[in-house]
Amino acid sequence: MSTAVKTQNSFLNPEHWRVAGIGLFHLLVLLVPFLFTWINDELFEFNKMIAVYALTGLIVSTWVGRMLLQQRFIWRKTPLDWVLAAFAASQVLSTVLSIHPYTSVWGYYSRFHGGLASTVAYLLLYYTAVNTFTRRSLQGLWWSVIVGAIGASLYAAPEHFGHSPSCWLITNGQSFGVDCWIQDVKSRVFGTFGQPNWLAAYLIMIIPLTISMWSRQWAKTSHWTLAQKLGWATVGCSVVGLFTATTLYTRSRSGILGLGLGLGVYIGGWIGWQLWHRLRGHSPHSSWKPLSIFVGAAMAIIVSVSLYSGTPFSPSLQSLLSNSTLSVVPSPATPAETGSVDRLGEGGTDSGEIRKIVWQGAIKVWQRYPIFGSGVETFAYSYYQDRPVEHNNVSEWDFLYNKAHNEFLNYLATTGLIGLVTYLAVLGMGGWLGFKQIFTAKPDENASVLQILAWGSGVIALSVSNFFGFSTVMVTVLLYLYMAGLSLLAIPDTKYQATQSDDWHPAQTIGLILLALCLIWWLWLVRTQWQADYRYAQGKNAIKSGLVELGIQNLEMAVRLSPAEALFYDELAGTYGQISAALELQHESTAAAQFATSAEAFSDEALRRNPRHLNFYKTRARLFITLGSFDASKIPAAQHVLEQALKLSPTDAKLVYNLALVVLSQGQTAKGQELLETAIQLRPNYESARAELGKLFEQQKNWTEAMAEYQYILTKNPKNDAIRDRLEQLQATLSAQPQTR
Repeated sequence: MSTAVKTQNSFLNPEHWRVAGIGLFHLLVLLVPFLFTWINDELFEFNKMIAVYALTGLIVSTWVGRMLLQQRFIWRKTPLDWVLAAFAASQVLSTVLSIHPYTSVWGYYSRFHGGLASTVAYLLLYYTAVNTFTRRSLQGLWWSVIVGAIGASLYAAPEHFGHSPSCWLITNGQSFGVDCWIQDVKSRVFGTFGQPNWLAAYLIMIIPLTISMWSRQWAKTSHWTLAQKLGWATVGCSVVGLFTATTLYTRSRSGILGLGLGLGVYIGGWIGWQLWHRLRGHSPHSSWKPLSIFVGAAMAIIVSVSLYSGTPFSPSLQSLLSNSTLSVVPSPATPAETGSVDRLGEGGTDSGEIRKIVWQGAIKVWQRYPIFGSGVETFAYSYYQDRPVEHNNVSEWDFLYNKAHNEFLNYLATTGLIGLVTYLAVLGMGGWLGFKQIFTAKPDENASVLQILAWGSGVIALSVSNFFGFSTVMVTVLLYLYMAGLSLLAIPDTKYQATQSDDWHPAQTIGLILLALCLIWWLWLVRTQWQADYRYAQGKNAIKSGLVELGIQNLEMAVRLSPAEALFYDELAGTYGQISAALELQHESTAAAQFATSAEAFSDEALRRNPRHLNFYKTRARLFITLGSFDASKIPAAQHVLEQALKLSPTDAKLVYNLALVVLSQGQTAKGQELLETAIQLRPNYESARAELGKLFEQQKNWTEAMAEYQYILTKNPKNDAIRDRLEQLQATLSAQPQTR
């Protein structure tokens, strides 16, 4: 039995569902760049990733809903299908064979983007876009991309002048300075992206698109008055100037290098295409001149802003006029966040030197896991197994690196040769598709050629930036949307219509109900993940503020909301261990023992759920060392944990040093000395290890060796007054002793 349904019903009209999908895409590119909070553990990328998950669920639902309403499978074949399928398969296989599949599915905690779930979301956005937009309707999406970038730039640029909108929000309007950030945002702005390189990568993808879209519209203004034309050109050039200035304010060397190469491809491609048609005897189309005029004006603006502001590779115009010394301007350092290095330009060691070391480690990881890698997003675990000894000698030697700081080597290490080849195949096929469309375009398709060049140069700019870093949420969204744009130009255009049948089947009702239930489940899951992170962050902050009971409540709630996340158990283990120690000091031994037992249980659970996370072993070792100050039986357990950790990170000088201290506390002097000497071999400038070894030599009355260690420390660090006093006391003691013949 069927029921007749008229297509005038708004809810049941497939075209309305398509329009809703288009609207959600616009919301995606307008909203996500701005999303961040100050109440989560990771303020920026986490919130952007959560929003992408939620919006992807809604967007895909509009596509599936149209299929149900039209009683047909809506699918358009694209030239990228095979390479995208191969890339997706490589990610699935790498996840299945991963050293820690949970991390491979959801991404490394604090990084989030890059896991299998995020890749699936981006692929779904690509295919929904291809099956939702027409070529004409897609043009509106690019304007929304540009509007979003204008807002992000206007938000970030004031930081260069000492005013952060984020600080105004965080302080409820009490401060409009930049003092709410640890980072020096006046030197390197980041706005709503959390890191200067990430903001730069976003803008360099959009600058060529902006030039293309504005010039495209400029070429259509033949019926406009001169004032209207000049007004349009002025606004367009101002927007390009804003994007360029904001990019320069990030002082991102990789971003600015990427922009330069991307624009080089953009201009070179445009000139090459024009010459190609001249050589074939084609007369230039009338649109060529206005397009070229605006492109030239935009490039002049970019060059002018770069000369005025200076770049990390060149001085500013003011410096030139004042005869300042020509030198490369270094990127100011920004402090590390939460003990985890995400940016290599921090500290004393040159970022290039650190990258070389990390890249060497990434290649060693690939050699260990050559085909499918160690697992999607598991670099933070696999790198330390093959961490070069040289890493101990850089300024960020004891921080956790969760990325290879080279997108391509990161794919090689974590997804193996198959993952890297398929990723390059996606980029290469996209490039070939664009190249093919450009050189088969007709002379009157100038605007389309400029747009293809904009997408291609944006991807090239991003790839250059990623060569020295890694991708983030918003730039990956743009990457897949650009790929969708290329595909739409390569396949026959479709005029979507509401082709719903008048016959309504019960199966359609069931399908829509199931679709709604699946969407509700997905949004609930996404919301739960956000709440879990919120509780986790609030718990940590409360404990730091001395509100221990409130902190524990929040951490335990985080565990209940996301019981599979090992990090939450680890945090509870450390917290319970500190409480146990505090209770012991108050002579409340019974309560202390209860908290100690709970601490061990949480630590057990953390390692059970993730036995590859080095930080969890360090937390467990600290726990046993803390408990060992009241219960000597815990010290051997601390030694065992540190020995396990060294199997995961055999070149970690700090682990060796801490193991030496534990061994010495048990009276194993010879082994402790050997370990201290090993730590110093791994890191010659290891001040704490040399000081401990000097003290050990003193206990052995080996005065010469003790003084040698202290003198070495003072040579490297003349401001160490404690060691200076110790050396002077030792020298005085030796001078006071009677001389023997």
